[in-house]
Amino acid sequence: MAFFSLSFPALIRSIPELIAGPWPLGFDTVSSYAPFVKIVQTQGLEPAFAGLLWREHVAPLLYWILGLIASFISLSPFAVTKSIAPLLYALLGVSLYSFARRGLVWDQKKAFLLVIIASLYFVPLRLSWDLYKNTLGYAFFLP
Repeated sequence: MAFFSLSFPALIRSIPELIAGPWPLGFDTVSSYAPFVKIVQTQGLEPAFAGLLWREHVAPLLYWILGLIASFISLSPFAVTKSIAPLLYALLGVSLYSFARRGLVWDQKKAFLLVIIASLYFVPLRLSWDLYKNTLGYAFFLP
């Protein structure tokens, strides 16, 4: 069931990305994440992080993840950000499952039902469109 709690949210979150085609979803994706990826690809990690130090509300872990992916994979900045979104949503699904199993002491079926309902609910899905740092934060907060 843990595998399905990982794959189901990733599948659900991939649908809007596939419908949008090559275009990104969300404001933060275009204004923050894709430009950061482009700077990492053209100038390296150090200059990209130097530009982030003056900004408020920076989530360094998310930018480290994006920076490392951009350093090793030569995809367009939009492709990098579009590919990480379902992975973050899958991480949120696994953390919900883990919280339900350990924290609420629910059985596997009930915990997976929570993952299904939470993955299909429009609020977390909408937040995952452009607030990657919030999705990552919720995924780490629950366990």
